[in-house]
Amino acid sequence: MILESLLLIFKYLLAFLGGFTVIVAIKQLLEAQHQRAAAMSWSLYKTYSSEEMEVAKKTLYLIKDEFSNAEEYKAKFHDQELGSEAKTQDRKILFRLRFFHQAGLLVKKRLVDADLLFGLVGQGLKTDYNLLGIIAESHRRAHLSPLMFDHFEYLYNRYLKWEASKQKK
Repeated sequence: MILESLLLIFKYLLAFLGGFTVIVAIKQLLEAQHQRAAAMSWSLYKTYSSEEMEVAKKTLYLIKDEFSNAEEYKAKFHDQELGSEAKTQDRKILFRLRFFHQAGLLVKKRLVDADLLFGLVGQGLKTDYNLLGIIAESHRRAHLSPLMFDHFEYLYNRYLKWEASKQKK
């Protein structure tokens, strides 16, 4: 009888320890995921505030008055000879567009915290969207790829929803 009672106590103790271990493991997993998302957000911000990104933004605003639609941009920049000043400018601007496209993919796949990312880079996305949208469309047409830079568009639409939710509060 005592042995059966001890075995029952031992059984419950093992069940409790097993449950406790699972809870601790889940908590550690969630913390690791949170740390990874924060580290990725910080890494994205470092890229966003890099010298190369600054050059891309300056180049974008340097040429912004030279095109008003995708066809003009394509003719004046995208289709120019490799090594020409116009083609070099196109390549520099693509750094910014690709950044937003890649950030959009990370947000869509929930690999980065959207709230944190939008707080860090959202205003720049909103400011540059119209110009970068024209450039994205010119590249889609040039490469006959309607989905090219689609995560850039996704990111912008998610940002607008995020911004609207913040304004309601």
